[in-house]
Amino acid sequence: MTPTEVLDTLVALRLWDPTEHFTKIAAPERTAHASVEPHAGADRPPESAPATLDALRESIAHWPKDRKADFGRFMVANNYDRTDFVQVAAAIESYTFDDVHIEPVNRHAEPAGPEPVAALPTFEVDEGDPVGDAEVAAAGKRYSKLPDAVRSWVSATCAHVRLNPASGGMATMRRFEALRGLCELAEGGFDDDDIVRAICWHIHGDAVWQQIPAADIVASLDADGARRFARMCDAVTSSRDVALSYTSDGRAVLSPSVAAA
Repeated sequence: MTPTEVLDTLVALRLWDPTEHFTKIAAPERTAHASVEPHAGADRPPESAPATLDALRESIAHWPKDRKADFGRFMVANNYDRTDFVQVAAAIESYTFDDVHIEPVNRHAEPAGPEPVAALPTFEVDEGDPVGDAEVAAAGKRYSKLPDAVRSWVSATCAHVRLNPASGGMATMRRFEALRGLCELAEGGFDDDDIVRAICWHIHGDAVWQQIPAADIVASLDADGARRFARMCDAVTSSRDVALSYTSDGRAVLSPSVAAA
């Protein structure tokens, strides 16, 4: 008889009880990671709905640091506009902290080092003056005339800008200048995230080279920063004095004449 048949015979004759020799092993512990998808029944912020964007920002400012970080990732993943009251309010209402995606912990892996902390502004955004319908229409025509490939890049890079009110945005100077700068780069053949980072380095410093999407960097510009960004984009495409180089760690660097634009 095989070993299995022997054991089956002993069990059948009640000469051996397998439960006396084996202990149930608990399932391995797992660490839950919050998904970007809303999930019903979670711990939602208990505040009543604030009436203004400033009130929303104030309520978020009191959240724990890790909660704010999760909320920021949720905003990005769902392509929500951080300066649009309706979308921020909807995100607070719908975003939950329940775990809908579980990944096992690899207990033999080396502990990961601390992640770099982004230093970009998140909710403190100055929109600047309103932009007229004619300027919005002109910006839309300029964008629509771009070749398909570069237009896709502009669309991805200004995903949070939303200049046209028809798309749920706000016709403001900050958004107008951000889109104008990106179109200028695209038309000049500089449709590259590293160029955007190199330009915005003069505004935000080294934070732009952390693991932050270029769309978030552009969205973090306030009205003054967006105007500076657009001027530097003009300098990159029109000046013969601009030089581009790369550091040993792959960062794009533009000559100082760009910042002087």
